[in-house]
Amino acid sequence: MSNNINGSSRFVVDKNLPRCPSHDKVNYGYKGFCPPTTPILDGFYRKIDLPLKVVSLPESTLGIKHDKGKNRISLVPVEIIKGIGKVLTYGAIKYSEGGGPHNWRKGIEYSRVVDALLRHLFAYLGGERNDLESGLPHLYHLATNLAFLITYEEHPEVYEANNDLYAYKKED
Repeated sequence: MSNNINGSSRFVVDKNLPRCPSHDKVNYGYKGFCPPTTPILDGFYRKIDLPLKVVSLPESTLGIKHDKGKNRISLVPVEIIKGIGKVLTYGAIKYSEGGGPHNWRKGIEYSRVVDALLRHLFAYLGGERNDLESGLPHLYHLATNLAFLITYEEHPEVYEANNDLYAYKKED
């Protein structure tokens, strides 16, 4: 089968596929018109890329989203999320016997989490960038322990019993 530009032989295209009304070519999964950067098929069934055309829509055609004042999680640096994920992945393996990947969710005494956080902070401040055991940055471990404490503080109904920090001890 020849693929030459003269079109002596063409690739077979399923005639039942939806067609884009803007250029009457096969529309692969898009509703209505193909986006301008979508590869389409020309008359000889070769992929071509259309140039990007920037179009400004009038404000009245844009959707409305009432999110003013809401938490903009997209502003969180992705590095911290990936770092915490790496530490949790390491912990899931380390604590697979008995604890499991969600071991920390079972609750750990606050003082032990604070101790771990401070050990990683002091190692970092002392010039040691990576934890010797995991090989991961101390800052990732520090952020992970901080995330644990924040979770524990945000859900006292679940974790308050684990709060053994001196400042939280109730006087009898």
